[in-house]
Amino acid sequence: MKSLSKLILLFASVLWGLNTSQAQIPSQKEKADKAEEIKRLIDEKNFVFKAMPEKDSSKVIAENGSKLPYVAVLRDTLIVNLSGQTKTDSVKFNGTAFGYRETRNKKGDWDIVIKPSTGMSDVKEMTLVVMPTGHASLRVIRSHGSPLSYVGYIKQEDY
Repeated sequence: MKSLSKLILLFASVLWGLNTSQAQIPSQKEKADKAEEIKRLIDEKNFVFKAMPEKDSSKVIAENGSKLPYVAVLRDTLIVNLSGQTKTDSVKFNGTAFGYRETRNKKGDWDIVIKPSTGMSDVKEMTLVVMPTGHASLRVIRSHGSPLSYVGYIKQEDY
């Protein structure tokens, strides 16, 4: 009798586990809604790229006052607060003089190239690749120093 109740408990646990794992898979409608939201944010030039924390990000978070690195594109304003491995690697500026070009590649991702004005910082170009899910990668090419790379996501946020 004990083995039968253990078997029933095991079977119930497996069914419960399958049920919860199915709930975490986004439906086609949810994926389409997310892709449409991301498209709208990019078309309106109204989004924030937020970098995901690295494994050992306690130093970076402490220096930034618990804010993760970000790039905000707010129609005609660009706000950049990116931290590097050292303080000299950090990039912080904001302004309204910047170039912005977006294209869609064959996989359906957006390639966004942002070129800040030369007076804003030593950043030559920022390339942001955004997937329809909102996940993104950012590569920052600078005049001095090595390039910076970040992985994160874009979302709408008020600044």
